Amino acid sequence: MKLNKYFPFAFIYFFINSLALPFGLTYTALLSPLFYCWVIGTCKKEILLPWLVGLSPFVIIHFMNMVDTATYLTSLVNYTAVYIFCHAFYTFLKVSASTENIFRKLLGINFLLCIYEAGTCDQKGSKNFFHERIV
Repeated sequence: MKLNKYFPFAFIYFFINSLALPFGLTYTALLSPLFYCWVIGTCKKEILLPWLVGLSPFVIIHFMNMVDTATYLTSLVNYTAVYIFCHAFYTFLKVSASTENIFRKLLGINFLLCIYEAGTCDQKGSKNFFHERIV
């Protein structure tokens, strides 16, 4: 069985995107610089410049209204990471010819995890492994 080179990224996104990370931080956000380099190498066009130009009026207005700088910049970086990931996903859908196989494998894994969860879940309200946050 040949593993598609994009399958590990899809697996990370769908199943373990925030495993063992602090609240609000995801692996796709941490991998966004790599996604950005991949999009630039694949599409041969800049994606952040139009984003930052379109975002600049909002940033200026927020700073004129005296927002909490640390919180705002954290949110802005996370928002930009989500934009990069969404653009990378769009590029992946345009470039890849085997998206059906990847999603079929993810669907199978998700089905097995749902069966496991249904079998191990106590209906009286106790929680199992998947209900608790791992930090």
